Amino acid sequence: MSLTLDDLDALRRKTRDPIPVGELPNIIRMALQVRSPIVHLSLESLMHIGKRHPDIADYELLLLPFVIRHGLIVREKKKPKMILASYQDSMSSKRYLAAMKITSQQCEVWLDSFYRTKPRQTASLLKRCEILKRHD
Repeated sequence: MSLTLDDLDALRRKTRDPIPVGELPNIIRMALQVRSPIVHLSLESLMHIGKRHPDIADYELLLLPFVIRHGLIVREKKKPKMILASYQDSMSSKRYLAAMKITSQQCEVWLDSFYRTKPRQTASLLKRCEILKRHD
């Protein structure tokens, strides 16, 4: 799956809402019993990311398919409908976290937030979450 700047622009212009931003690995989809592996991004969540994490540029959002496909994927123990994908970009060495929610009917997965993290935040994540898949 690919994500382009045109996709993000179409979402902002409201010509497409939502847009697909990634695909969960099949092993994760099956483990979580999610019907569709596609992760969706709504305009509302895109605006949230822009407001809460202004350091995230559009070109960094283009990493989402890689973060979701190749990152460390964990599930919060206290919030089983919340899954997180942690990924370190090999080019910039920056760490990112994609927070995703599974709908109550297990039908869809939605991106809730996307931001940069530090190594200690990843360590904290491992303490409070169940590992579903390690980095590729």
